Amino acid sequence: MSWGDTFKEQNQPLGSGVVESGIRRVINLRFKSPSTFWYPENVEKLILMRGIALSGRWEIMMNNLTKLQK
Repeated sequence: MSWGDTFKEQNQPLGSGVVESGIRRVINLRFKSPSTFWYPENVEKLILMRGIALSGRWEIMMNNLTKLQK
């Protein structure tokens, strides 16, 4: 049985709609709002940090960063 069959069996979505919606909401609405200007290298870091915060992994990231600095 493939993963696609498993998702169908569990009535889980198979399309890219959830990802596209997430991109629209998280990135487009937050980082592409009127009157905002970002340097590409800065916005990439902010997107990563936002994803880490939203996934509940902020403390893990901070612990890893402090270990690197020692």
